[in-house]
Amino acid sequence: MAAGGAGASLGAAGDGLKDAIIGALADGFKMLQVGRATKPPPSSGTRALGARKARRRLGSRVLQGLPADAIGDAVLSAAELSQLRGRGDESSVLAFLAGRMKQLRELPAAAEDLGLVLVNSEVLQWLNPGLDDDEPADDDNCLKPDWFLTWKPFVTFTGRTRGGLPEGRLASIQLQYDGCVAEFYEGKKEKMTDSDLGQLISYHDCMPTQCNGMLLCKTGFSLYRSTETVPERLIERIPWIAAGSKAAIKSHFEPVAEPKLLKALRALLSDFGVALDYSRPAGAFLGAGAYGRVFAVKDAGGAQQALKVCLYDGEESWAALLQHEHDSVVAAAAAGAPVIATASPLRLNKPAGYGGYVLREVGFPVEELKTLPDKKEAFAALAELHARGFTHGDARLPNLLRLSSNKLVWVDFRGSLSAMSAEDISTDASMLMSFCENPPENAEARIEHYGEQMMSLIASEPGVEPLPLEEVLPAAKALADAIFA
Repeated sequence: MAAGGAGASLGAAGDGLKDAIIGALADGFKMLQVGRATKPPPSSGTRALGARKARRRLGSRVLQGLPADAIGDAVLSAAELSQLRGRGDESSVLAFLAGRMKQLRELPAAAEDLGLVLVNSEVLQWLNPGLDDDEPADDDNCLKPDWFLTWKPFVTFTGRTRGGLPEGRLASIQLQYDGCVAEFYEGKKEKMTDSDLGQLISYHDCMPTQCNGMLLCKTGFSLYRSTETVPERLIERIPWIAAGSKAAIKSHFEPVAEPKLLKALRALLSDFGVALDYSRPAGAFLGAGAYGRVFAVKDAGGAQQALKVCLYDGEESWAALLQHEHDSVVAAAAAGAPVIATASPLRLNKPAGYGGYVLREVGFPVEELKTLPDKKEAFAALAELHARGFTHGDARLPNLLRLSSNKLVWVDFRGSLSAMSAEDISTDASMLMSFCENPPENAEARIEHYGEQMMSLIASEPGVEPLPLEEVLPAAKALADAIFA
């Protein structure tokens, strides 16, 4: 295939789209770790604030206790409070209160596919935004709320229950910045302190949108809310048996504003006639990148597929880039390249700020490239992509998946360029090499040679018949193998 054959099927991208692609890739690398935050995380990670600093951070709205003439039901009766006080450890206290919170929230025993779910993460850590995947996690740089309220598609479940709640964590740090956490809960066995409040505020600091919070212990509770600028102190240290305490909690938590991602997900599920697939114990969430969120779905016949949802990112080129990504996948699949074919057209809703499409199969992450066979297999998949006339543009390991058939395929073609050069090919190979453990000596020179030789292999001079694909493919694999010779 002559170089640029893929570009012919895609149509000339034009300088404007090419510039947008390059710019989007540069921005995307930054966004991969920190998401699309409108409020940056605190410079000290999520380390709990000191007591004085926590108090200073609170907004001016203060309601110390319920009004003296408050009426209405209490959260707990005197008998129930006695039972709670008899609990001997913090986990037991939280288990008792979890049941009551589910009742107050009127949450069903089993969450609906797109419904709210209260999740226990008291022994699980969420990696803090800004940390690399290989940076060790500890209590000073991680979120670790006792409970959190979110929507079922956004949870990675462990398959266990803890304290009467499903155990899990938010499926991706990027989801924090999509506003996918509705509430945080921190519980204590005995009494709440300002240090506990500091921990709650540090969690809220990672939320770009409004998020409710609750501190709770044996004797009572406090309610807080964070906005985009500052946390607010609403009601503090209210006894469980206080008249009107039940109504205070219910009014604090309702209504829950749905995040834009959930609305887009619901609309696209309906448009494409697919349903979320929760057959995996971990849940329906498959992965997140700088731009897209991917969910496991099934079509009307039960076939397992993947739905990619992309939200408007504030750039004018957003729709054109998403269209380019979809068209690149369609063209690559038609050419027999190692990609997951689309199962739907691209659906764009510019006024609502979202778009998406369905992929025909579900792939699984390639975790690491340590052994020589693993490295050669990954580079063989890249070489086949190049041999069939395509560059990837973002050939990082997270964009390489393994199908159930054991075949390696590439996804996320937003950075694919419609005209190939030796430099583009080498850039792909260099990016993939950065994920290899113990790369070969003179890797940079080897990769440059690979790009030049691959370009010579697939390009053809005017009036010269290009090599047939059955000769190009094995020669391309040999070029990839030679990188590690």
